[in-house]
Amino acid sequence: MKSPPKQPKAVTIQARVEESVKNQLELYAEFIDASPSYVITEALKLLFRKDDVQTLGRPTRTQPRQWKS
Repeated sequence: MKSPPKQPKAVTIQARVEESVKNQLELYAEFIDASPSYVITEALKLLFRKDDVQTLGRPTRTQPRQWKS
């Protein structure tokens, strides 16, 4: 019998959102019986899949990339 696949390492991030977004996040997580972290992770994965992967990481012609350190 195979062991289950190893879960990717989770890291902690902080983000500021409107209180209404936080409330919706908590309600949705409870509705699907999951953690808010799971909901955020899956939502971001979906967003990244739907975005044009070719444009990720490239500055636009009109707006050069500026990273905050």
